[in-house]
Amino acid sequence: MNTIHRNLCSVMWQAIVLPLAALSLLVACNETPQTFSLRGSGLDLPDGTVVAISSHEAGYEAIAETVIKDGAFELQADIQTPMPALLTTNNLALVEQNGWPTDSIRWNYIDCYISPCAMELQPDLTVCGGQPQTDFAEYLSQYKSSPRGDWQFMLDHPRSVVSVWLACATLQRGYHLDAAQLDTLEQTLTSMPEDTAHFNEFQQRLALYRKTVKGGALLDLQVQDTEGKTCQLTEVLPQGKYVFIDFWASWCGICLYSMPDVKAVAEEYAEQLAVIGVSCDTEETAWREAMAKHEMPWPHYILTKEGYDTFFKDYQVGNGVPYYLLIGPDGNVVSAPDHVDDVKPIIILSL
Repeated sequence: MNTIHRNLCSVMWQAIVLPLAALSLLVACNETPQTFSLRGSGLDLPDGTVVAISSHEAGYEAIAETVIKDGAFELQADIQTPMPALLTTNNLALVEQNGWPTDSIRWNYIDCYISPCAMELQPDLTVCGGQPQTDFAEYLSQYKSSPRGDWQFMLDHPRSVVSVWLACATLQRGYHLDAAQLDTLEQTLTSMPEDTAHFNEFQQRLALYRKTVKGGALLDLQVQDTEGKTCQLTEVLPQGKYVFIDFWASWCGICLYSMPDVKAVAEEYAEQLAVIGVSCDTEETAWREAMAKHEMPWPHYILTKEGYDTFFKDYQVGNGVPYYLLIGPDGNVVSAPDHVDDVKPIIILSL
């Protein structure tokens, strides 16, 4: 069964995620809506089961919903552009109506790629219909689990709307890609008349990412130190050694859980590496209370309103923190490590 369980991470801010995810929707508003439809019949699901289709790009907001009757259903909605979506079925209403135990609750989660055409949910809960869904099914089955699978899919399918969607996802969290990789994306995805909304978003993200290229200079951020003085991040970077910048927040459990790892790396490579913390908290009190509670023996700063806007817009840190940067002794950004321990091989090679 083609089902994918969803567990939405609590550290993702709606205030951050939704504006970024809505970039393509804002562009798409100028496009003429077209009708998408999805039918299913012969389903092994009881009548009264709720069927809904939700948009990935608007906080999983449902765009159409119905119930199964006589083993069949039909959904219709106007959409401006092809888009990734989540098809769900649930029997919550039936459980409540019949007084069934809670372990009778059944959900199905089915990732799909909807487009303005007639689509079908088959009895095995496989979605078919439309070239975007065909490409998406190929991506899931042949590329997604492979190393660099997203890149290979884009190279193999330069005309697919799925590729431009993958490119938009790839162009997030600055300093993971170098200039050559950006050039490859730009040269591969040259137009997308079937989905101008996502293609325009791709071009916008590409332009933003040019500011945060791996190996390039650090895009400056306005910060405030613990004494309340406003300064630029580049002004407070230690000189002559590697600098590990830990962007964190008091509400981020993963950030706090990883602090001992940051401390261990800082102590092990004290001669080669300096650490500074930059908080993304919007409440200064929460930042100061977290610093007092958790042992973080390195200089600390908090983003100002201006720095906050630059960080989440230009750095494109759409799925929040922790976010790490490793700055080289020359002042350029070496990488944006996914994990604290990723800095060790780089420093070891420099010894």
